[in-house]
Amino acid sequence: MSKPVYPNLKSISPKGPGLCERIAQKYGMKKITSVGSDFSLRMRRSFRVTWKADGTLILPSKIDSTGSSTFTNRFLVQRRPILQESRMGAKSDLLPMLETHFKHSEPVRVENKGCPLFELPKGLGVKSGSLKSYELLCSALDDYINAATKSSELHNEGNDLELYMTTARALTLTSTLFGQENNAFITVNTIDLIPVDENVTINSGSNAIIGSKEDDLKLSTAPERRFESFVAWLSQASKVDTEAYISASLARSDPLTAILVALSGGDTEKACDIATDNGYTRLGLMISNGLQAGSKLHLQRQHWHENGSMSRMSMTLNRIYALLSNDLDLEEKIYSKGNSSMKNALDWRQRLRMKSCFGEQSSKNFFASLIDEYDEDISSGIAPPPQPRYKKGRQSQENTDEKEYCILYRLLRLRASGGGKDGDTYSSLTNILAPRGYTKSVHDHSLSFHLAGLLQYLGVCSNFPDKEEGFLSESFALILVRFQIIILD
Repeated sequence: MSKPVYPNLKSISPKGPGLCERIAQKYGMKKITSVGSDFSLRMRRSFRVTWKADGTLILPSKIDSTGSSTFTNRFLVQRRPILQESRMGAKSDLLPMLETHFKHSEPVRVENKGCPLFELPKGLGVKSGSLKSYELLCSALDDYINAATKSSELHNEGNDLELYMTTARALTLTSTLFGQENNAFITVNTIDLIPVDENVTINSGSNAIIGSKEDDLKLSTAPERRFESFVAWLSQASKVDTEAYISASLARSDPLTAILVALSGGDTEKACDIATDNGYTRLGLMISNGLQAGSKLHLQRQHWHENGSMSRMSMTLNRIYALLSNDLDLEEKIYSKGNSSMKNALDWRQRLRMKSCFGEQSSKNFFASLIDEYDEDISSGIAPPPQPRYKKGRQSQENTDEKEYCILYRLLRLRASGGGKDGDTYSSLTNILAPRGYTKSVHDHSLSFHLAGLLQYLGVCSNFPDKEEGFLSESFALILVRFQIIILD
């Protein structure tokens, strides 16, 4: 909280009877003297923390060790909670997402003129969800992505542009893991939905997707397509870092490092161009041949090792050849035994892409095997932990606590665990959406609020407990009050 200031007593003085006094009047409490009575009712007012209309807090200047407020020689102070101090700015960041939420929210029938309620369209994994509502939900997810992307583009200056792209990255990853392609809903009879359950194959004859019971739902796509989309997402998500590292390497006349970084980021065309432009024509040819050259290069590296040629080769060139031959052992040894500079050179997304493209995963369950193996690599100290972006450059990756893993990796865990069905406690919605996964401010639930709705209505995880859902809604409302998007009378 910020430095306390003296509040304007006129602005916090009630214009009429307060809530406690109105309750007392309603139930005919005229003389309340019993010590067992509620103190606030006896005094006709509350002495707890209270809100002002501008989102600031009014509270006693001192709270004793027992947690009780005391006014002895004290005074009221006014404080403002610190929100979104590092990731989001003001209305320009919050409004587009909120407008998208309003656009796609549907009214819920409420009996007896109760409080009006709204909800997003339901996916096929949610009770009463239909193919049409699932299509509407996927459309809403696309609009969320567009809104978040436009907001991130407003921050075109700064030391770390990727920090402002976290919301867009989380939404595009959600779409990649659980959404559908734009042309998937053209007609029911020719639908081309990508299954979420990797155990469903083309020849299984099953029509199950996220718990669907639609009779006309046909699966004509293998899960490999979704995994390929994820690999493409990894390349895009690490593009900012990859391009910056390539530029820095070329500026210091180090083309081999630039080639290595381009390969790790998935830009093989760039790697090939750099190799050719700098006289490494044979290397460029091997890169352009891709997997076709991998098996032969693996045998060649064995021959180099036997005749001692490896010792005369630069470490960077050796790393390139190792990647091209689908061998990650060298990268694991470098991370395990290297200094802090070498450990922090590549972002976890770049390293995960290396593993997804140059490693080996089960052909039956791509996501589960990839994430399980990467978790083991982190525990073994041979791969960088998924550090949240706001922590980049502040501390060693080795100090990243599992409870503060990046929200992007938490979404991957949700996908790999089948919505937490495998008993992974870290795949609970409460843990996935904890603000520490994307911001240093524990009060910033701006992303958590929207992701909670999308994930629950997609039907890919268990719902929030009522208490947690209420806490999330109140926290998001506080943010809207703080930036005066909603005004309290």
